[in-house]
Amino acid sequence: MTDISQETLAAVGTTAAPVSKTRSRQIWKRLRRVIAYVGIVWVILVFVFPLWVALDTSVKPVNQQRTFPTSLFSTRPTLEKYAKAFGPLNFPHYMGNTVLVAGVTTLLAVSVGSLAGYALSRFRFRGHTFFSRTILLMYMFPPMLLLIPLYMLLTSLKIRDSLWALIVCDTTFALPFAIWMLKSFFDTVPRELDEAALIDGCSLLGALLRVVLPVSVPGVIATAVFSFMLAWGEYLFAVTLITTQGYQPISVAVYALMQPFALDPGMLMAVSVISAVPPIIFFFLAQKWIVQGLTAGAVKG
Repeated sequence: MTDISQETLAAVGTTAAPVSKTRSRQIWKRLRRVIAYVGIVWVILVFVFPLWVALDTSVKPVNQQRTFPTSLFSTRPTLEKYAKAFGPLNFPHYMGNTVLVAGVTTLLAVSVGSLAGYALSRFRFRGHTFFSRTILLMYMFPPMLLLIPLYMLLTSLKIRDSLWALIVCDTTFALPFAIWMLKSFFDTVPRELDEAALIDGCSLLGALLRVVLPVSVPGVIATAVFSFMLAWGEYLFAVTLITTQGYQPISVAVYALMQPFALDPGMLMAVSVISAVPPIIFFFLAQKWIVQGLTAGAVKG
């Protein structure tokens, strides 16, 4: 009986060890999942909280804005600030200027960037390596350093105080990144597709438009989003080059509301929310292709 009991205890001990290991793994897996969820919720709160404060402040009456400590929920929300932004302040006009500048900048950056990126990806010429490596040197120079040369150049061209001045400046800074980014996407497209298009009678431009670009849609959209965001939030060139109020973008119009002795927080938050809506909509509409564009080329096979 003693021998049987010892054998039984040994067998139970050998089976209990794997069970305990499995249970500990399950507990650790659940703990990691809880930690991941807590981290996600924390990140969401960190990013959503400022947006909520801006939205809540924009609908608060003046007497609630100046109370301390302030509340995070307005008891009597009002759309007075938004009505004033779309009415007397004429913010739709500034929004239209910004949409025009950002749209044309995006179109130029993607169009010229596609041609240059395709040439760098498919052809080898004298100075190819040097040009490829120095094309991003534009980002080594801060915009403040190029402000005076661009100011003099645009003045000599007689387009300084116009939307074209902003388009030229924004495209100057968006184009190098667009070329480099699109080149990296074109490198992942097999050259056999170009050769097949050329055999079928397409020109080089036709192969780019009909074959390479459709395959590289995620990269094109990711580049377009970057160019649009860069042009949408640009302020330095806009406040320096544009002196006519009718040509000002929304970034300059928002800054004009920041008067030192007559600051209206509700009005400032209202126009900030309005100016943030188009980029957010653009981002959500293109987020599927943005994720594909940012992850394309990470795995080769």
